[in-house]
Amino acid sequence: MSKIEEIYDNHIWKELEKGDTVPPEVYLNAIALLLRLDVRDALKGSFEDRLKLLAARLTDQENWYMSWHLDILIVWALAKVGETSRARELLEGLKLRLSKMNKKKQQVMQKGIQLGEAVYEYAKGNYKQALELLGSDFNAFGYKITGASDEQIDVFNEMWCQLLLKTGQSKTGTACL
Repeated sequence: MSKIEEIYDNHIWKELEKGDTVPPEVYLNAIALLLRLDVRDALKGSFEDRLKLLAARLTDQENWYMSWHLDILIVWALAKVGETSRARELLEGLKLRLSKMNKKKQQVMQKGIQLGEAVYEYAKGNYKQALELLGSDFNAFGYKITGASDEQIDVFNEMWCQLLLKTGQSKTGTACL
């Protein structure tokens, strides 16, 4: 068992066995780690199995709409395992929630929708479309409004860098180095 598998199994997933655990918090940590592995092209083998197990739990709408950050990560996880209709359903639900906000809040939170759509396309392997959604001057720091931690912001920036490289825009991607 690798060190990362040990961390996932014994320090993240095992938390679900405790009586006072809030499952969505565990899911947030689990998805965040798995997305980081995916961005680094290391989501293989047993981690794919772990993602499928996690995604099965994330299809339950009881876990949706708790936080923008968690919802965006759930969109990625569901789309990554092929649950694209469920991922799209969550995205549409987020758009509906956005439409009910006042105009000022809509302008701010539109970035959350944009990021959600980008991670959806990224998970499906539509790198060009994901990059178009984020733009060539993407800076994930502007997406802290979703509730993402600094570490998660770094993952979104890494994702953008990977998108630049995977779409042949390595000259622009030098900003990632």
